[in-house]
Amino acid sequence: MMPIMNGIQALKEIKEENSKANVIMVTADDGTGVIQELKKLNATAIIIKPFKIEAIFETIKNINK
Repeated sequence: MMPIMNGIQALKEIKEENSKANVIMVTADDGTGVIQELKKLNATAIIIKPFKIEAIFETIKNINK
């Protein structure tokens, strides 16, 4: 849990600083509204909890291709 801001706010700030930054978002909220918002804000990848650690490795590998 993020005490100062939520993930969407953090993604907005990161992208404002560097629009080309690769940002992998991890969320427990699989509601379409959250996913759509993350996509709209250009999250590089979205991983929904629960997940296997391999999902993180595979996502990073795909980003670095």
